[in-house]
This record gives sequence, structure tokens and C-alpha cells, in this order.
Amino acid sequence: MKNNWISYEDAKEFVHTLKLKTPKEWRKYSVSGEKPKNIPSRPKQIYKKEWKGYGDWLGTKKNQFISFSEARQFA
Repeated sequence: MKNNWISYEDAKEFVHTLKLKTPKEWRKYSVSGEKPKNIPSRPKQIYKKEWKGYGDWLGTKKNQFISFSEARQFA
């Protein structure tokens, strides 16, 4: 049976409303029985092309990468 997943953007918008902070919290929620069936438990696999990491998925990080000047301090 094929799943009818909603778009990555719509799924992400829904997930942001949950206010989850970590991938562990997401995994716990995704097996709780509360998750809508049209949102995948493993978004990284389903939304391969759109996937930008759990920070983006959960809404906990606006930028996934530090700035060049910040990175330069570590070099």
C-alpha cells in the first residue's frame, strides 16, 4: 500500500507546532500513536531531496551552518 505523504513543507510546518526540541523527542512522538498517518515517522528517508536535518524539521535551528567568520576561528 502506498502512503500519501503530505509535502515536506506542510509536514514541517505541522511538526513546528509540536515544539519538539530533539530528534529523540520526535522519535518518541512518532511512535506515540498521535502522529497523523500522512506524516512519515522517518522524514529523512521520505523527503530525501528536501531534507536539511532535524534542526530544520523541528524548527530548532534557522541556520544549519555557522558563518564563515565563525568557522574561520576554528581553523
